[in-house]
Amino acid sequence: MTQVSCPSCRLRFGRTLAAHLADCPSCGGPLDRSPAAEPVVGYWLFDPGSSEPQGAAPPSAIGQNP
Repeated sequence: MTQVSCPSCRLRFGRTLAAHLADCPSCGGPLDRSPAAEPVVGYWLFDPGSSEPQGAAPPSAIGQNP
């Protein structure tokens, strides 16, 4: 399976969305289509229905102690 990502934004894209993308929807830069998963380890998963990458902490949670 091909892993589609944007190295500039450190975002990765799901298979269904990636099939329709020519450029990164966040920065407009070129996408990297790699046959290996290793290059995208640690990248955020892009969620087109959200203004933030999936897994990002909400702004109110940043800097708070648990």
